[in-house]
Amino acid sequence: MTEGKLPDLSTCLEFCLSAKKNLLFFYGKGPDKYGEIDVERQANAVKSLVEHRFSLNKITCRVTNQVAQRNEQQLSGTEICIFTGMETLDEHEQARLVQITAHNQNLVLIAMVPWESRIEDGARNLDADKTLRSSINLRDWLKHRFWLACYDLHRSHSIPSPIEIEDFKAIDAQVCCKHLIRRYILDIIVHIRMHRLLDITKGGGAHTGSLHDIEALAKLISYYKFAKKFVTPDHVKMACIWYFPLHLELVRNASMDISVLYGSRPDMVDGFLEKIAQLKVAQSNMAQNPLFLETLVVKDVLKKVVPPV
Repeated sequence: MTEGKLPDLSTCLEFCLSAKKNLLFFYGKGPDKYGEIDVERQANAVKSLVEHRFSLNKITCRVTNQVAQRNEQQLSGTEICIFTGMETLDEHEQARLVQITAHNQNLVLIAMVPWESRIEDGARNLDADKTLRSSINLRDWLKHRFWLACYDLHRSHSIPSPIEIEDFKAIDAQVCCKHLIRRYILDIIVHIRMHRLLDITKGGGAHTGSLHDIEALAKLISYYKFAKKFVTPDHVKMACIWYFPLHLELVRNASMDISVLYGSRPDMVDGFLEKIAQLKVAQSNMAQNPLFLETLVVKDVLKKVVPPV
C-alpha cells in the first residue's frame, strides 16, 4: 500500500474472498448527470477484474442495485454481488442488507460508494461538522459488516494474473497468533476508543468484533504478503491501518468533545476542528483517500502503543 493510500482492490478481494468478508469500493463521482454512467462503468470494470483474477475458483459475480425483499436460498459456492445503490438505501433497506449478508455465508458483497473530491481553494469556508462526517453514509450495524475499503481501480496499469484463493479456515489452522499479539491488539483497541479525535460515545468506532477481525486479517497478511506462519506486530499494524479507518467515527463539533465538560471553550474547540477539516480536505485530495484523516488517527494510535518484543 502506498503511503496515505487505501489498499488496492485486487489485494482486498483476495483477503475478503478467503475470509468471506464484505468490501467497500470508493469510486470517483462526476457531475450528477453522469452519475449513473460512472457507477455502471466502474461496476462493470470491477466485475471484469473479478472474473479474470479469480477465474481459477468457482466464483460467480453479478451486479445489482436493489435489495432482495426476502432471503435467498443458501449458496453452494462463493458469489460476489457488486451493489451499486448503497448511498440511496433507507434504514429499512440497510437492515435487510444486514440480514441477507448474515444469512448467506458464501455471499461476498462489494458495495460501490461514490466519493467526490473537493476543491482545495474552497477549503477555507468549510462546514466542519459536514466535512468531518464519515465518507461512508451507513448505519453502524451495516458498516461493521464490511471488512476493508479501497479506491482507484486503475492505480496499477498492469493486469494481475489469475490466482486461486485458499479458504481462511485452512490458513487459520496454519498461522499462529500468540497471546501477546492478541493483548497488543486489545491495547490498540482501547487506545482507539479513548482517542480525543474520535467519538467516545461510540467507542471511536472500534466495535466488539474488532479483535477477531484484526486477528484474522493479520493472519492473512502474514500468510499471503510475507509467507509466514506466525503473526508479528508489524502484521497487526498493517491490519489496523487497513481495517479501522472504515469504522472510525470522528468528533465533528464541540458538543461531542468531552473536554468542554472540564473547562475547554467550545468556540476554541470548534476552531480547532475547522483546521482539522481543512487538513482532511487537502490531504484526502492529495492522497486520493476518502479516509485519510481516519488513517492518520490509526497511525497516531500505533505510535503510542508499545508492541511486544
